[in-house]
Amino acid sequence: MARSTHNRKDLTGQTFGRLTAIEKAPSRHQYGTTVGYWLCRCGCGNELEVPTGNLTSNNTKSCGCLNHDARQGNTRAQSHGKARTSTWNSWFAMRRRAREDRPRYGGRGITVDPRWESFENFLADMGERPAGHTLDRIDNDGPYTPGNCRWSSPVAQGNNRGNNRMITHAGRTQSIAEWAREVGLTRQTLFYRMNHGWSVEEALTTPTLRR
Repeated sequence: MARSTHNRKDLTGQTFGRLTAIEKAPSRHQYGTTVGYWLCRCGCGNELEVPTGNLTSNNTKSCGCLNHDARQGNTRAQSHGKARTSTWNSWFAMRRRAREDRPRYGGRGITVDPRWESFENFLADMGERPAGHTLDRIDNDGPYTPGNCRWSSPVAQGNNRGNNRMITHAGRTQSIAEWAREVGLTRQTLFYRMNHGWSVEEALTTPTLRR
């Protein structure tokens, strides 16, 4: 029988270095042990699943960008005393995502307002990044501009993701993430059911089997 190291503590919204826990990910069996995982969003915008123990022990603090940024450095940011702050990290990651070699962003035409090539201008327009928030575009197909950006919590940003599927039930339309929280199912379960021919009614009202 596999030994379990699954941590049931709710980490939703908690931050660990640059990582913010979004939701519980499926556990994995590793070397005879069941290991709990969390889906996390990094301050640079990447998402990854991280073992629960790595988060709570601070062994994993980013998607890998932390070491990259530490090696690269930035003289201009250091001059205004904001280098490596959470606000500067979001600005730096925004500009990196808008490169043409990033297919989900620059590769599909997502651009950055020329005014925001300057961190000072970005800070003046957006203000300091609130704790537990990340930079979010209101229109996922639009550019990074003062009028299309906001600081959002993980839940709000998750609801605004371009790959969020909308479901209408009982006269109400919500994203799969919102329905999952309301009916007590995981987002993965609802995606699976909808992609395998379940009706909306069945997908939202059929309880999962508990073992």
